[in-house]
Amino acid sequence: MWIRCQVNIMGIIVGWILQRHKRIKIHPIINIGGWILGLSMMLASLFGLFHYFNGHQLLLFWMATYSFLSKPAWELGLTWLIVSCYYGYGGPINQFMSWNIWVPLGRLSYCAYLVHLPIAIYIFGLEQNEIYFSSIWQIISNYFFTTLFAAFSFA
Repeated sequence: MWIRCQVNIMGIIVGWILQRHKRIKIHPIINIGGWILGLSMMLASLFGLFHYFNGHQLLLFWMATYSFLSKPAWELGLTWLIVSCYYGYGGPINQFMSWNIWVPLGRLSYCAYLVHLPIAIYIFGLEQNEIYFSSIWQIISNYFFTTLFAAFSFA
């Protein structure tokens, strides 16, 4: 079962901590270790199934472990990135993410995120027959781009 409540709860907790503690001094060793650990966890959750998608069969234990740990690992890595940048320890990543160009794009993409679900439900509801997916390109061309275009048009 795939749920996002643990990620959302962690985001709420981190937001509350950032709101309550405006300044925190992080030791350079902890900062470097946090970046290494956070990026390692994000890369592991991103590329954890690389061999599986290249035709290798994985044991059920490893598939269950990945399913159980990939979302929290990504969440913890992203949490470190956010906390580190918020307190000024992000270095070039913080400078890149602080560019003013991201402000309107962030607002537009958030609005598109809010309106994409009703649009996707509408597009799938237009189908008169059962939907059979024969290839990934059919999904991308018929549904993904249509939903993406409509979401950004209404945003």
